[in-house]
Amino acid sequence: MKNNSKISVITASLLIFFGIVSRFLLVNVPNVSGLETLALFGGSYFLLKRFAFIIPIAAYMLSDFIINNTVYSAYYSDGVVFYQNYMLWTIGSLFLIVILGKFLLQRVNLKNTVFGVLGATTIFWLVSNFGDWLGSAVYAKSFSGLIACYIAAIPFYAYSLIGNAAFGLILFGGYELVKSNAPEYALSTSKIK
Repeated sequence: MKNNSKISVITASLLIFFGIVSRFLLVNVPNVSGLETLALFGGSYFLLKRFAFIIPIAAYMLSDFIINNTVYSAYYSDGVVFYQNYMLWTIGSLFLIVILGKFLLQRVNLKNTVFGVLGATTIFWLVSNFGDWLGSAVYAKSFSGLIACYIAAIPFYAYSLIGNAAFGLILFGGYELVKSNAPEYALSTSKIK
């Protein structure tokens, strides 16, 4: 493909932008963003997996920096917030979702994408709430405390699932539409160089 490197840079930039914007669309609705879907997309389409990991994490880190220092700045009295301990759990879940995308979505179709979205939502919910339980004083550090944390987080699972389904339709559906109507913009053999 002609100018594959240029297209790759543009594609990566647009995907990072998509991830950031997705977090601001419904900033007051918890756990609704395109980040898990972006990680799933990267795992399924990018042959060079470093981009599958870098793109959603870059989008997450940049958007979290902006959100924490603007929308939620009242919660942080120490000045500019670059990193919080909870971020490690989100980054870990994004890594696992990329791996899920690599194995589950070797062949992208509707059935695999639906299972991928369900899996991505479940991974994010399990990992992030485990981190919340571990780092929070709200729940007892026992099995019953962990279960209480997961029960309290059930509504967040629903928000995340709805968001991932919507952003999955936009991202996977949009890419397949571009690929079929303008193949010169498709990722060459699923590879970003």
